Amino acid sequence: MKAALMVLATVLVSGCASQSYDYTAITTTTSTVTTTEPRVIAAGDATKYMRFSKADYQRSLADGKTIHLYFYANWCPICAEERPKIFAAYGRLNYTDVVGYEVHYNDNEVTADDAYATKLFQIPYQHTTVILDKGGAVSFKSFAAIGTERLISEIERARGV
Repeated sequence: MKAALMVLATVLVSGCASQSYDYTAITTTTSTVTTTEPRVIAAGDATKYMRFSKADYQRSLADGKTIHLYFYANWCPICAEERPKIFAAYGRLNYTDVVGYEVHYNDNEVTADDAYATKLFQIPYQHTTVILDKGGAVSFKSFAAIGTERLISEIERARGV
């Protein structure tokens, strides 16, 4: 009986620990995006803000895009306040050479890809913004909330506008 309970407990715990997340159906009430494209969270006509994946990020680097990374935690009040401002920025941006990524940090949705980006950019905590220029160099890094206008300005500066 004791062995059966141990097996049952192990199965239950391992099932909880191996949760997977489907980012193909992300919806928000603050975004005006109506798309079925995988991992897109917010977008203007041409500029997309997507759930981070290492493969997409590396493709963006290879394509010479300006890249915005926002390190987000779903429990963070600053992130929750900043997210609609990021969506508003992406609603106004209309560039094919810019892409944004939401990277989960220290929450229950962190993936191996998120951990890769966190380590790569040496991120100490959530609500961090990193913007890379078209050559992949860090153009801007902030640990503070920056808002819609500043985000647009820093993305345009990284683009060379």
